[in-house]
Amino acid sequence: MLRSLLVRLMTLRKFLLLTVLMLGVFGSSFTGIVFLSVLNRQAVSSDDLQIIIERGASIAQISSVLNGVGIEHPFWVLRLEVWRRGRGYNLKAGEFALPQEASLTKVLDILGSDRVIQHSFTIPEGWTSV
Repeated sequence: MLRSLLVRLMTLRKFLLLTVLMLGVFGSSFTGIVFLSVLNRQAVSSDDLQIIIERGASIAQISSVLNGVGIEHPFWVLRLEVWRRGRGYNLKAGEFALPQEASLTKVLDILGSDRVIQHSFTIPEGWTSV
């Protein structure tokens, strides 16, 4: 009787361990699918976008700016993708032009590059800089 009880407990323990393992695998797979689908989802915009990223802006502030212009994503996706790209990847400050159907991946490529909008101006001859 004690032996059969121990066998049942071991079987139940194996079943619970397998269940937890399967939930972990399915949960991480689902999270990965959501992560990739959000990264590759196109922006909800009919025109090209211009955004300004302030110097010293946090990832939360950048996420808010992107969500505000139609590049919708959960905050954790942006944070995870910046972390995944590694220490050599830095989001730059400046004014950026984004294509109308840009995905979050494309936007992060642009924000990590030096492709800021450059404005030119002319100082007429004879004007002083005072």
